[in-house]
Amino acid sequence: MKSEEIRNGVRIRKHFATSTKISEDGLFVEKEFIDKQDGNKLKTYNPKIKVDEKGLRYIENKNLGRVYIQDLVADCFCAPKPNDGNYYVLVHKDGNLQNDHYKNLEWRLATTVYPQTTAKTAGYVKLDYGLEVRRNGTISQNGKELTVGTAIGDRDIDMIVPIEPFVEYERKNSWGRYERKRISVDKLMDIARYVNENKGRFEHPVILHRDNDWLNFDSDNLEWTDYNDPRYKEYHNKAVDEKNRLGREWNGEEKWSYMEKDQRFRHI
Repeated sequence: MKSEEIRNGVRIRKHFATSTKISEDGLFVEKEFIDKQDGNKLKTYNPKIKVDEKGLRYIENKNLGRVYIQDLVADCFCAPKPNDGNYYVLVHKDGNLQNDHYKNLEWRLATTVYPQTTAKTAGYVKLDYGLEVRRNGTISQNGKELTVGTAIGDRDIDMIVPIEPFVEYERKNSWGRYERKRISVDKLMDIARYVNENKGRFEHPVILHRDNDWLNFDSDNLEWTDYNDPRYKEYHNKAVDEKNRLGREWNGEEKWSYMEKDQRFRHI
């Protein structure tokens, strides 16, 4: 996957997923493209490196949006992100967000990089794949805010089914291709440590939306509690009522009556 060359004593490798060549220090970027006006010849140019509002360096890609230099360097020169089921984020060891040298980049556990006391005072937390979780509950990827979804199409039963609110994002799979993944917003807020109270205190931990609004993900509205907490039962039941209302609206009363027997759409 790594095509390497040396220029002026600096290693340069190709990032195949984005057709971009990147140097080990992150200072050289070269993009390949097909010039259709010149016989489909393969040509190159040096894209402008920009700096976002947080100080991270990136280039623009018309298909992927912002592509961060740190991610290109990490993919091409750093050890792979651990795949042990934990959540890791890419950090700059010296704290300089514009120093994208591979020796300055390291994968660390998100819980050590963003402890709860820090996340609660920060306006946002940056996760991997260019995901950014804000304290007010908005999620973005590479600078673009993601839309919160509440339903999926189920072809097996030919219905539109309401589910827990989620966002879809792009990530690179093991073959270097980009794929779309779905993750609940509550889960992302948990990963970013924006959910109040200690999850470990509860035998059956669940996330409560204090105002009973299943679409209000502001950190001040989220709290870990137990499944048997009467407040959670009230929240859960109101969310179920809203899902059933949407299910009937989208699929018709008669058709949705079948789904209301499913445990997901029943009161507790």
